[in-house]
Formats: sequence, structure tokens, C-alpha cells
Amino acid sequence: MPRSLASVRPCGAALVTSVVAVVILAAGLGPRSAASPAPTGGSGRSPAPTPVTKSGTLPDTILARVGSDREVSVRTFRQAWTEVHDPRHPDSLTPQSARRFLDLMIDKEVLGARAEGSKAPWPPHDSADLALYRDQLVMKAVLDSALRETARRRAAAGEPELHRMDLGVAARESSLAQIQPRFDGVLTARMALAWKALPVAPPESTISAQLRIRSQMPVVAAGDTTKVIARSMVGDYLVHELLAQWRRLDPWSRPRVETTEAIEELVNNGLFERLLRQQASERRLDQRPDIAALLARRHEYIAVSQLVTREVYAKIRPDSAALTRWYGTHRARYRTPDRATIGRWLLPDRASAGRFAATLLDNVKAESLMAQGRRGGANFLDVITAQDDSVLLKEAIRLGPGARAGEAHELRRGAPHGGERPHRLARRGRAALPHRPHAT
Repeated sequence: MPRSLASVRPCGAALVTSVVAVVILAAGLGPRSAASPAPTGGSGRSPAPTPVTKSGTLPDTILARVGSDREVSVRTFRQAWTEVHDPRHPDSLTPQSARRFLDLMIDKEVLGARAEGSKAPWPPHDSADLALYRDQLVMKAVLDSALRETARRRAAAGEPELHRMDLGVAARESSLAQIQPRFDGVLTARMALAWKALPVAPPESTISAQLRIRSQMPVVAAGDTTKVIARSMVGDYLVHELLAQWRRLDPWSRPRVETTEAIEELVNNGLFERLLRQQASERRLDQRPDIAALLARRHEYIAVSQLVTREVYAKIRPDSAALTRWYGTHRARYRTPDRATIGRWLLPDRASAGRFAATLLDNVKAESLMAQGRRGGANFLDVITAQDDSVLLKEAIRLGPGARAGEAHELRRGAPHGGERPHRLARRGRAALPHRPHAT
């Protein structure tokens, strides 16, 4: 049922005036699995398909329909194009490229319908992935709601605004006042001793040693794990729940716990999380349109991945001899340019660069610096090629694996710091990368 869509609005920076939409009825696909989340958008689908007009054509806002419940609208077309097109070429959308891109979106919907109509069971890791994603979306939504409500109450009471972290503490304290936790003092003190007995990583130890020490769990008697450490209006909190909560924490973000007050803080966090989960369940947040749309999109992505794995990859029988011949004929295609991974810092003067170089000469301190930067969201590492900086690349290769350069090298890019040139330091690390020359 082809028809011309002369009224399609600008998409990107180009006018699309001659896109032809083909309505594809996916024959033989069958209904979607009952276990699939209700489609709410995000993949070209709509909860209720737009009816066809009396003339048998689609409305101007619909470019294509696949089956009975999947549509590619002008809005989803624009959104998909903005996600994949190269921003350096804003005028790249021509009538011909728009038509090809529409064909791809139609193919995607056909493949999605085929995948979600499959009755093949999901592997456990894929089911766990979807469950974890749902939990993350729901918990974020209910926490944001609690923070907004706390901020609203504080504003109504004339109290000052708080940053997100402090606002979260205020929301937790307000919730705890409602659920009224009551602790078993003797058991709490015993747990404090168990947590206090956890070893402390020496500051001079390596990152791997610190991680191994921080990952250790407190030793708790088997008989204590089923005991109630706190009672509240949202139920009892058991010791094994406290242990599970501690195990889920990132070892690098685990606080040092040595007192009963610190144990009570951990339990309060667990009770607050339980309260949020109850609220999320009561509000059925996983059915909220925006969350349901994201879940449907993830569900389809996993289903398509499984379909391609079953129907394509699993049926490929590689011929090692043929692959070797192909590689020998097309070796240039697989050549990776020489590159190096370096640590890069800008310092105000040569004296500061010299002091910083002394820090890098200490392997433990250098590794700690890298790890602290990653935890704080600062990535000190940079990958360079000959095209980026041929001189520095040659120097890194000359140093070789395991070497460290602690002296400062002046950048030839002006002096933005009061006449003093910033300095760049390169340090060789020990992590091997899957390419030949590499230096950090």
C-alpha cells in the first residue's frame, strides 16, 4: 500500500518531501508472547494503532505499519535519526537516505516482532539482566519521588535547599520517623565487633591487595544470621539481610564500621530501601508509561539478540583454513596503528610538575592516584597515536613496557598560567593492552 508523504516535516536539517512508506503486514509472525511487557513506545510501537482512513491510507504522522501493533511514525523516525546520524554532517538526510533509513526501521520492527513472538525460553543471565534493569528504573523513580516530596516539604516550611546527598539523608530520616525502628542492643553490639574485626588495608599496599582486603566479609556466627537485629513498621530486619546489603556495596565505597551507631546506620539504610520498594510496588511504578516503554525496549533488544544468536551465529561453522587465507589476503584491514596509553596532567609550573613526578615514581602511589581518579569520575588516561602526537608516541615506545618517566615535558601550546607553561607527564604502567606498543 505505497503512498507519497508530501507533508512530512523537516527531519534533521533537510526537508523530506518524497519518502514513500510501505505498509508491511508481517505475515506468519503470530501474536507476541504473553510474558512480553505491554508496548508503550520506544521501539516504534504504539499502545493503540492509529486507524486507517476510509481511503485505506495511513495518517500523515505514520510512515509505516508492521503487523497490527507496530508503527513507525514521523516522531520515532526523527528520534531514531538523531540517535545515529553523524552530527558533523547535519545535512546528510536526503530523500534517498531517508528512504533507506525508513527501510531499516521497518526491518527492525519485523525482526522485533519475530523475536518477541518466539516461545524459546530465556537464558538465566538474560532474565536476570532484565530484572536488574527493571529494579534500577523503579528504584530510581521512587527515590526521585521521595526526594521531590522532601524538598517540597522543606520549601513549605521555609527551610534551606539541600544538595541531593543531604536531601537523601533528610528523606531517610523522615521515613525512619514513620517506621520507628527498634534495635536489639546486644545483637547490634555483637555485629559492631564483627565489623570492627575486618582488616584495614595498609596505605602502602597495592591496589589489588587493597581490593582483596576491602572485599572481605565480616565473620558472623551461623546462629546469629537468622536473628532479628531491628523491628519496624515495615517488618523485621535480620542479620543475613544486613550481610547481603554489605556484600552488594562497592568495596571501595564501604565505610569503616566499628560502633553500634554505625551498624544502626547500615540497618536504617536497609529499612529505608525496603520502604521505598514497598512504595514502588504499591504505585506499580513498573507500569508507568515512561518506565514501561524503557522495559519494552530492553525486552525487545534481548529477544532480538537471542534470535540472532540462535538463527545466525549458532549455525555458523567456521572454516579455520578459509579464515587463515582470508586474513592473509586482507591483512591490511586488521592492522591496528601503533598507539600508547599515557597518564596526562596539566600543572601550573615546572616546580609543581617536578613534585608530581616524584609521586609517580612510587608505583603504589601512582596506582592509587589512578584508582582515586576513576572513583571520582576523572580519567587520567589517554590513548594517543602518531596522528595525535608522534613525538610523545615515539618516546613512550622507547621507554618500553614497565618503564616510568617522571620528568616534566613542556607543552608547546602557549602559556595560559601567568607566563608559565603547563607540563605533561607520561608514566608507564603495567597493564597489557591488545595492541603492540603501549605505554602509560
